[in-house]
Amino acid sequence: MDRTQKFPLPEYTEDASVVRTEQLDVGVQAQATAQAPEPQKTPSPLNIVIQVVGSRGDVQPFVALGQALKSTCKHRVRVATHPIFKSFVEQNGLEFFSIGGDPHELMAYMVRSPGLLPSLDVLRGGDVARHRKMVARMMVGCWRSCIEEGDGMCDLEEVKKGKPKTGKEAPFVADVIVANPPSFAHVHCGQKLGIPVHLMFTMPWTATQAFPHPLANIKNSSKDLGLVNYVSYAMVETLLWQGLGSVQNRFREKVLGLEPIRLAFGPRMLSRLKIPHTYCWSPSLIPKPQDWGTHVSVAGFYFLAGTTEYTPEPALSAFLFARPPPIYVGFGSIVIDDPVALTKTVFDAICLAGVRAVISKGWAGLGSGKIPGNIFLIGDVPHDWLFRRISAVVHHGGAGTTAAAMAAGKPSVIVPFFGDQFFWGDMIQKAGVGAKPIPGKELTAALLAAAINEVLQPVVLDRAEVLGSHIDGENGVVSGCASLHQHTEAQCIKCSMAPHQVAVWRVKKKEICLSAFAATVLLNARILRVQDLKLLRHVEYDLESGPWDPITGVVSSCLGMVGNMTKSLGDVPAAVSQANKARPIDGSVARGSLNVAQGTVFGTSKGVGRILLAGFRSPFEVMLMAARGFHNVPALYGDWSVRPPERITGVVSGFEAMGKEIGYSLYDGISGLFLHPMDGARHEGIAGFSKGLAIGLGGFVLKPIAAAWGIGGYTYEGINKEMEKLFGSSTKAHISLSRLAQGSEEFNGASDEEIAGVIRIFLA
Repeated sequence: MDRTQKFPLPEYTEDASVVRTEQLDVGVQAQATAQAPEPQKTPSPLNIVIQVVGSRGDVQPFVALGQALKSTCKHRVRVATHPIFKSFVEQNGLEFFSIGGDPHELMAYMVRSPGLLPSLDVLRGGDVARHRKMVARMMVGCWRSCIEEGDGMCDLEEVKKGKPKTGKEAPFVADVIVANPPSFAHVHCGQKLGIPVHLMFTMPWTATQAFPHPLANIKNSSKDLGLVNYVSYAMVETLLWQGLGSVQNRFREKVLGLEPIRLAFGPRMLSRLKIPHTYCWSPSLIPKPQDWGTHVSVAGFYFLAGTTEYTPEPALSAFLFARPPPIYVGFGSIVIDDPVALTKTVFDAICLAGVRAVISKGWAGLGSGKIPGNIFLIGDVPHDWLFRRISAVVHHGGAGTTAAAMAAGKPSVIVPFFGDQFFWGDMIQKAGVGAKPIPGKELTAALLAAAINEVLQPVVLDRAEVLGSHIDGENGVVSGCASLHQHTEAQCIKCSMAPHQVAVWRVKKKEICLSAFAATVLLNARILRVQDLKLLRHVEYDLESGPWDPITGVVSSCLGMVGNMTKSLGDVPAAVSQANKARPIDGSVARGSLNVAQGTVFGTSKGVGRILLAGFRSPFEVMLMAARGFHNVPALYGDWSVRPPERITGVVSGFEAMGKEIGYSLYDGISGLFLHPMDGARHEGIAGFSKGLAIGLGGFVLKPIAAAWGIGGYTYEGINKEMEKLFGSSTKAHISLSRLAQGSEEFNGASDEEIAGVIRIFLA
């Protein structure tokens, strides 16, 4: 029976007074975690969206994770990925949401452009522009997966027009985002909703001296390349931001209504925020590097259970049963320009090596022409079943295939084409369970035959079997779930009335947080009004905590100004074209010419307006960055009195931040002339007194300068934040309605005792 009532729409809070900000500082994180309730044995039920971009090998581990989160932990799990994987996700009992994008096209692009810098042929062919458009569409799909009901299979235009509802679609608002880094939208969506983000990936994305970034293409070497390895991560992130930063900023501005991220803050953003990372590989193969923090963990491979009962066709079963056992050859999701040539190379290598082989056609399209008797072609056969019945695996080095081969205790010959495939080839060779990787562009029948014979040597086979036994003793999915809950239980604020539930509302003017269920109980009992509620934010992401010095801040602002004005100038032709397309032209030549002229004037004025707006904003951007830079720079030379930057959420808080900056700069600047020398003398005597005096003098000069720049900068930031709130009002209304609907469903399924318990605790 429906026991709920219809309620008017509540408000949305920008108040972070009860919200923790773990990501920014280790000390703040520790303090916030200490204040949080003790983690429970059973994690609080959550709405979890898992955003995955990539091939089947990228998606399958997250499906395994999703199954465990749903069945063991009772979370509601939605996997947001490409539409081609819809049936695969749903067959495994999980909700699906389409983010768009074509993995075939993604893989083909990566094969044609394996490096970070695209070739001239790729640029001339328009591949880069198409890739950027696809990334932009997928980012919009990722955002929709956080807040929309349904499966996302309708396009965005249908959503804007209002897709007819079936009545069966349960409302969904994400409490936590789990994503792989190439989905790109994760942290932006997390910032918009104020919810935790947890990244999981099958290749390293966190800077370390232990090994280079897989996309940096640094050759494997016996030399100590610690510093080179570490810097490679910054290099890759900088190049990725140069290529896709504008796409992400356009998504933030046009879709989320957030400010764009300035040039200086895009790269290394995830590291600065200390976003939790969990890596899905075996610690027996690659242990966690010593220079990774506590927010980074290595869980083990995520294997999808339930495929070992596969029943093959009789011909395949007979081929596998015959002796000697065959090898496996397959290149998974790789899309090849010339599959005929690759097929010939593989067949010739098998002949030279004198082995039998099972060959998977895959997306590479292997197997054209006449098939020799020692080769058996297959389609889609589960790797965990097949690999236990062959002797060695020849593959492209995808993380999923690599994991399956190692789990089966079989050696690998890796033929990498792009990305992390080279990394896995190096790791397998270092572990002694594979041959030296052969890049796809260098593949010959002779090289492949020699590598096959190498991995079939008894010493390699024995090492692979030992590693496989170690991996058998691990449970990556369980460890991955534990890693996720370790962070979400600390980050998610619990309901004051029902501590086993996550809060989604805050009661105005009170330090009371309510779950969707508890809020509905109190609304139905007329103890609260909807006007008393505000949507709650669990986490704040300060993507731009400010430059460490004014020079960096001002330079980055100037570069951003030049970039924005150049982009606006480049948008003029597009604006003219769009304006002309939008104006119907009748059969009259004169009238048609007039319409074209009008469209040209309209489009040009629109483009020029953007240029003028960018020019108008630039001085205030410089003021803001200079204020933050002068505010932070004393900390560089040991001034412990530098205060955390004020959080600005609107015009009022902008003026408050400006007033505090002025007041504190005078107080800290003057008091620092006495406090710093005294503190230095207490610890280091005369030398400490001299150091403290220098620190005090520096603060006395720099802190008032920060306040002066902040008069214009903080006011401008407050106006910007106020505009963000106005822009996002429709989204907040949609989220509020979804949370009310969620509460109604939970209320209808609750017992009278549970309802009475919430009322009793609230009134106590």
